[in-house]
Amino acid sequence: MRALRSRFFQRGTAACPEQSRMGPRLCPNNTEVMAVSSVQIRLKPVTEADLPDYVRWLNDPEVTQFIRADPGTITLEGEREWLARINAPDRRGKTWAVEAEGQHIGNCALHPDESGLNAGFGIAIGDKTAWNKGYGTATVAEVLRIGFEDMGLHRIHLCAFAQNARAIRCYEKCGFRHEGLQRQSVLKGGQWHDHVLMAILRDEWEAAQQHTREGKESED
Repeated sequence: MRALRSRFFQRGTAACPEQSRMGPRLCPNNTEVMAVSSVQIRLKPVTEADLPDYVRWLNDPEVTQFIRADPGTITLEGEREWLARINAPDRRGKTWAVEAEGQHIGNCALHPDESGLNAGFGIAIGDKTAWNKGYGTATVAEVLRIGFEDMGLHRIHLCAFAQNARAIRCYEKCGFRHEGLQRQSVLKGGQWHDHVLMAILRDEWEAAQQHTREGKESED
């Protein structure tokens, strides 16, 4: 699944300042969080040890089908430069490596705007052996929790290639709503592609969480 400003969508991902509801606050770069859905995932800071995986994944045409990376052009030195940029102290965004069952499987990020209340979201599961196992959905759900509960965001948005039906179904399942279509907005592989625009508001996410809690209580 690929989305707006993903680690694999755009190189300009950022470091680790968080926003509270009243404004920004800094968080340590070594923050780690756990998400539990039907499967478990772990979000952790990106390290030098993760970079060879990115080089391999980003040079795989199947992995990069729905992202703006050009396979065959990604180098370890370029990934080191990207790592330095996301760890820069003045970066707003928050970028994580995704782990499942102790294995590094992908990457995700939130990129707040200047207000600190709206953020672009991106995710890519680069390890093809981890596809279709629910890890992407678990990751999206945990990043939404972080964005709305910990960072105090009001709105989280993304865009996805219109052909990427699997990712779009995942975003819908997690509560994102369709907001529009950018026709032929991305040139990739010599062809123009449409982008689907989606977003979720904090009130919508909170209502869904409340509905889920009430459903669990009724089952007890």
